[in-house]
Amino acid sequence: MTIVELSQHTIALDPPQRLLTLEVMTEENQLCLRIFPIDGVEVGDVRLVSKSSTLGSTAGERVEYDSMSLMRHLSEAFPQLAQIDIRNLPSEYRISFGAVPSPFHFEAGKRYRISGVGEDVWEAIAVAK
Repeated sequence: MTIVELSQHTIALDPPQRLLTLEVMTEENQLCLRIFPIDGVEVGDVRLVSKSSTLGSTAGERVEYDSMSLMRHLSEAFPQLAQIDIRNLPSEYRISFGAVPSPFHFEAGKRYRISGVGEDVWEAIAVAK
């Protein structure tokens, strides 16, 4: 189980996560922000992991992955994040904001739905501090 804490401009994750995508929405399901790999591609409203990522073994033969194994494999390329400052993202990521005021911050006392995809798929509700 992933525990998420939100405060002003930071997202704390316990345990630390290797993220392929992270989405934070207000409880009313209005998109606040989405964090995804810097070289990700977008198809419609879905952000995908890098199109330059390749899968295979060191011998070059094709390897079959189920969806969870594929996510774990792809997430290995990213750092484990325990805390994310949305004003200063790690160089491997970029961010997009929904219809929210700029500069953005998490409002104390407001509830947010957070979903993450990486080594695992998870969802949490957090009240900003």
